Amino acid sequence: MAETTADEYCAVYIALYRREEEGAAPTSFHWALCYLPESYRDNTTTGFYVYQIIDKDGVWHQSDKVNPHNVEHSNRFHVVIKLGYILADIDSVAEFTSSQPPTQDQTPLLSTHRQWDCTLWVIR
Repeated sequence: MAETTADEYCAVYIALYRREEEGAAPTSFHWALCYLPESYRDNTTTGFYVYQIIDKDGVWHQSDKVNPHNVEHSNRFHVVIKLGYILADIDSVAEFTSSQPPTQDQTPLLSTHRQWDCTLWVIR
């Protein structure tokens, strides 16, 4: 059996940012999906690859930061939560995640949501 190298693992995180929209509840967050290649494990401040969708005038768009990125760059940053690891290199993960449409398409809404948003995109 072939040995697996560190470059073939990625840690998976969700980053939460406070929403700035008027009327947003203080417990309402923008969600982003983040990957940290194993080769960056000692650099959790600037080594993240960040994937998210953003609503611009009622239309969802992807807003990916595919180079190592500081998730704490924003004054809206709240927390990053580690979900676990996947056995895949960052190029494969980036290709898969970037191919996910920002729109709802056939994805059913959860009972907790009345409309499509960044939370549901990350969960999908």
